[in-house]
Amino acid sequence: MTTHAKRPYTFWWYFQRFSGVVILFTLLAHWFMVHFRLERFEAVSLKPEEVAERYADPLMALFYAVFLLMAIPHGVNGVLNVIDDYIRHDFWRMAATWAAWLLGVVVFLYGFFTLV
Repeated sequence: MTTHAKRPYTFWWYFQRFSGVVILFTLLAHWFMVHFRLERFEAVSLKPEEVAERYADPLMALFYAVFLLMAIPHGVNGVLNVIDDYIRHDFWRMAATWAAWLLGVVVFLYGFFTLV
């Protein structure tokens, strides 16, 4: 006999906190890499060739893959929390949950295939 209740959402609670911190740092790094040149620290606009060159670098692809792997589940989990809070009817809650996960998978695959 256990003395504590099972907590199925504990992982996702911790994931939201961890992924939020990772997203904050990757978003700031992305913002500085895209919008500023470090040697002059001035605002710039990237050319398409520079973006393609960045995606060709394996470290940059890994950086954006981590960004994607943190951001998509973080966003979907946030939407699922809103769904649980505001949709009371079981059928509509299940439909909205499936739609959120489906949209998350589609966006993740789109981002993943953009990287490779």
